[in-house]
Amino acid sequence: MIGLIAGLLRGGDAGLGLRGELSCAGKVDSNVQYTKPDHYAESTTASADDCCHACNAAAPGCHAWKWSAQKGNQCRFLASAPTASQRDDAYTSGTAAPAAPTPPPAPGTCLAESYGAVADGKTLNTAAIAAAIANASCSTVAFDGPGVYLSGTIELRSHLALRVGGGATLRGVDGHFAPSRPNVWDAYQDYGHSHWYDSFIVGDNVTGIAIEGTGTIDGGKGMKQRKPDKKGGGCRLIALRSCADVTLAGFSTVNGGWFTLLATDVDGLHISGTVVRAARDGFDLVGCRNVLVEGVSISGGGDDAMVLKSDFSVGRVLPVYNVTVRDSAFSCGCNALNFGSETVGDFDGILWENIVATGAGKAGIGIVTMDGANIRNVTYRNITLSNTVTPVHMYIGARQRAPVRKVGSISGIRLVDVVATHCAGGRGNWAATLDGQPADPGANVSVIHPIGPDITLTNVDLSNCSQGGHPSSDATIEPPHSAANYPPRYLGTRPAYGMFVRNAHGVAAAGLKLGWEASARDDGRPAVVLENATVALSALVAQRSASAGIGYDVQLRAGTAGSSVTDSPGIIVKNASDQ
Repeated sequence: MIGLIAGLLRGGDAGLGLRGELSCAGKVDSNVQYTKPDHYAESTTASADDCCHACNAAAPGCHAWKWSAQKGNQCRFLASAPTASQRDDAYTSGTAAPAAPTPPPAPGTCLAESYGAVADGKTLNTAAIAAAIANASCSTVAFDGPGVYLSGTIELRSHLALRVGGGATLRGVDGHFAPSRPNVWDAYQDYGHSHWYDSFIVGDNVTGIAIEGTGTIDGGKGMKQRKPDKKGGGCRLIALRSCADVTLAGFSTVNGGWFTLLATDVDGLHISGTVVRAARDGFDLVGCRNVLVEGVSISGGGDDAMVLKSDFSVGRVLPVYNVTVRDSAFSCGCNALNFGSETVGDFDGILWENIVATGAGKAGIGIVTMDGANIRNVTYRNITLSNTVTPVHMYIGARQRAPVRKVGSISGIRLVDVVATHCAGGRGNWAATLDGQPADPGANVSVIHPIGPDITLTNVDLSNCSQGGHPSSDATIEPPHSAANYPPRYLGTRPAYGMFVRNAHGVAAAGLKLGWEASARDDGRPAVVLENATVALSALVAQRSASAGIGYDVQLRAGTAGSSVTDSPGIIVKNASDQ
């Protein structure tokens, strides 16, 4: 402590320390020594003025000071207010400047306490918070704490911000959440996507809202990860429907239930700096437009971390466009950076950039259309993946869960500078897969719906990804394609260890690197298998087993006459019909 104070005391012009000659604030008594109180720091300064300034800088620890030139420019800080003083020409003494008053709240800011809220972790504050929100003069309702504010469902109104301060926690209470409301369109998606009110914080058809601050929003231990099974139960932390101009910034979350955030039909959404510990889903953005997500961390949770969807929950087709997700970190039990599976409306103009995903029980990058959506003009750039069951999964299915039944498409997809390592997890380890929908009379699909065109992979490094260990006989496997089930595990073992492409046209991969981890056993399968696909591979680098391998790197099955491998020294290509 003395060393710290000494640092504060250095410098300053010499001065006499007389009343009226000191420039610093606080009471000053010249020719007076304060006595009896204990001092807690001692150093030297050039003047009484410097001693006074240093005491003010150390407040509130320094209550008073005294300085003496005759004592070798001694400056002492007093730990408490002086109890006595005496005449002493050798000293100048003074008290620290009074603390600056706490600034009044900004105009329009209403403290939750002013409406009866108590941050004691015991009092139910639902009515008090509702009263603050109902006051039209409150543009911000502030929970500054410190402490825990308990509440049931909080319903937002337009042009309102909730601010949760750094020492505060806003916590939901099981049994006090609002009941769900009927939805005539709930046959087209599950319960979780069809309802909003049985949540902790709800915004329905509101504009100009914000939830911000550096505190914590906690759904409470009773928040469900499925449909609530009792009156007053809840299953979402934050639920927004048909809103505009929404800001979510800075706060942390725990106990998010089924969805930490379900945002449906939101136009103009900015999420920044949030730290999410998910229970199930992280952020589900359904039918949202004009979105920026940046500086976000989402971890935990048994389902998707960051997912874009489009369903029919509001009774109309919701397009998704102009969405950027950047400078963020994700991990989860299912898909890290995902489209679908709810995919009724089209997706267009999506950028994922500068993202690290450290776990995904399904796919690191997942692009799935199951209900007729056309997914196009999508870029993934500078993406680092690890511990993902599969690094890339593009899939067209024919579940067709929408009023108008059709099969969708995937085109205009760009993967640039993507690195994936240790591609494994509790649900297996699967090669990167691109799989379009084949003709399937049982699913009322009469023609092939291929992935593509304009699918490009540039500098995608999967050289330390595969777990290896498969025999060369697995190169003959024909994975099933389910019209209704999209997860990577449903295809089972792929015939390639690195990339399997089927029912896809207009695919190009430049600088693709494929291999298995150094600790893994050699894999006997080829690096790439193409089937009914037009793929241009250039500058391909692929590991091949010297002992257990099949003896080539790229297998061409039926329907691959337009495929090519160029500028790839040492790469061996073989037609399946020649085996």
